[in-house]
Amino acid sequence: MMLSKPFDALPLWTIGLITVALIMLAVEAGMWLGRSRRRALEKKGEAVGGESQAGTVIGAMLGLLAFTLGFTFAFAASRFEDRRQAMVHETNAIGTTYLRTRLLPDPFGADMRRLLREYVDIRVAAVTNPTEAKIRQAVVDSEKVQEKLWLRTVELVKVDQKLPIDALYVASLNEMIDCQTTRLAVSRFRIPPVVWAVLYEVAVLSMGALGLIFGYSGRGGTGLNLIMAIVFGTVIVLVADLDNPVVGNLQVSQTPMIELQKSINEGPP
Repeated sequence: MMLSKPFDALPLWTIGLITVALIMLAVEAGMWLGRSRRRALEKKGEAVGGESQAGTVIGAMLGLLAFTLGFTFAFAASRFEDRRQAMVHETNAIGTTYLRTRLLPDPFGADMRRLLREYVDIRVAAVTNPTEAKIRQAVVDSEKVQEKLWLRTVELVKVDQKLPIDALYVASLNEMIDCQTTRLAVSRFRIPPVVWAVLYEVAVLSMGALGLIFGYSGRGGTGLNLIMAIVFGTVIVLVADLDNPVVGNLQVSQTPMIELQKSINEGPP
């Protein structure tokens, strides 16, 4: 869950502004070159043409840009769904483990339920106004509770090795512990920096080439360029938001875990 990707240190609005500025710069630079080329040809008295051939190339570049952007968005959306499923799976695993503790003899059952309540509290607190530091600390605290649960389970098995419920409880506890590894793994599967680099490279070159055609043909304008830049910047912000598992507007809802916390806190001690 640690922040580690190119945009993690920047607010989303900053990413949007930087993207808009880059696209505007690329298009305006292309238009300047196109106008310069057009004036040079007019001074020489040569015909200004070749737009159809250039238009074909620009169309191919824009198609490649759309493909790259679509691929990046699909990657981020897929990771978002993976995080959602991992959270639901962990919630179910904790809930099953908690229910099975009610079949264990006391004082083991009571101790397990107390530790599971503490465990869920840690998980919920970590995702309430999350930061990188809170997530790191939550992982450490969760592992400590897991160790206590496992040690208590070892004591239970040593005392009573015949009850079938012991084996079922151990299986559910093991699955619950594995769920943390799964959630950490899917949170670290992010859009690779090289994909971001390729996306921006294709975008800047495509928009620069489009500006070149605009300038050469005498079409386009700052208003149109700004609209294109804002649209592209908005989509990039959306992708970056989806890709970030810790902060942002598009976060996995923790409602199932919060409801589990309420349920087990109201349960038997």
